[in-house]
Amino acid sequence: PSKVTLTAHIATLEKMSAEAERRDLRVPPGIHVELGHLNGKQGDPVARDQHFVAEIGLYPESRVFVGTLIATPPQKAD
Repeated sequence: PSKVTLTAHIATLEKMSAEAERRDLRVPPGIHVELGHLNGKQGDPVARDQHFVAEIGLYPESRVFVGTLIATPPQKAD
């Protein structure tokens, strides 16, 4: 994806997350994982890990998968 479409995609996911929080709902599984992955690719390891921890908090069954992602250093986007 281009930087423009990537930025738009991240904004859409963040909007979904904010709207779910505002309505006191859970975001669908994988939203925080995807946001964390994209933040990691953009060089923001703190936001990456925050989203990964949020995913585990909402979906404890994702612990093994997310743990693997946490142990894998992010590949920065070009």
